[in-house]
Amino acid sequence: MGDLAEPAELMAGKCEPMPPIIYRVRELERSVFKVTNTEAADKIVAHHRSMVATLNGHLGAVTDAVRDGRDVQEAAQLLSGYLSEEVFPHAQAEEVTLYAAAAKMPELKPLIESMLAEHVRLRNGLEMLSNARDGLEIYGAARVVTALFEAHADKENESVLPFLVRDRTVSLDGLLAGLREHLVAPDQQEDSASDVDLDVRQLPHAQRHTTIFGLLQHLAPRQALVITVDHDPQPLRHRLEAVHADEFGWGYLEEGPAVWRIAIRRRDSR
Repeated sequence: MGDLAEPAELMAGKCEPMPPIIYRVRELERSVFKVTNTEAADKIVAHHRSMVATLNGHLGAVTDAVRDGRDVQEAAQLLSGYLSEEVFPHAQAEEVTLYAAAAKMPELKPLIESMLAEHVRLRNGLEMLSNARDGLEIYGAARVVTALFEAHADKENESVLPFLVRDRTVSLDGLLAGLREHLVAPDQQEDSASDVDLDVRQLPHAQRHTTIFGLLQHLAPRQALVITVDHDPQPLRHRLEAVHADEFGWGYLEEGPAVWRIAIRRRDSR
């Protein structure tokens, strides 16, 4: 007996019908798998949008400093740090997870090759930013790298992820888990047992930032405060980077849509 037929094959008269129970099981498996991929894709898109918003925030700080005639170096350093510590590690992790899976599809392989080339251009943009000699050069480099990443993220969201969502052989949830594993450094994994958990949702709004910054001051090197919230706390991140950028790193453990978990880790003092 050959393979059991899908409805389209039946209508074409190609093969015999499958028993109803098997057909219903296959439809259920297809539905669950599709939902899982869609949810995982939504998380990836949300993270891309968060990174774009953060880059635009740093670009705005550079723009304001240049316009007002202030020293632009601090804003430029924050932008460079975000690119080095958040954007590029994310790009490298995607290369060995999402891009590796997408490159196996003939229709996506040329696009993935062009997006890998864009990763190189992003790194060149950081080098251009680091070598900029005055405010106008810094502003120009900041605009270039921000616009490039925004276009790059849109391309992935609109042209790559939909293919992966529809492919029944791909588990986007599994790829997302692999991506997160690549983003966790070995020293962070070793210290995870001593991390401090805080469910911010249980605190009054007026006490949230005060509580978080109070706990951060007591963290040991490489120890993290893991906060759980019901939104992407970008105002907290901007405040942290403005005041304590050299002391703490920011890493997403879970990204919505209902719950966000972020590890705020004190940097190694050595």
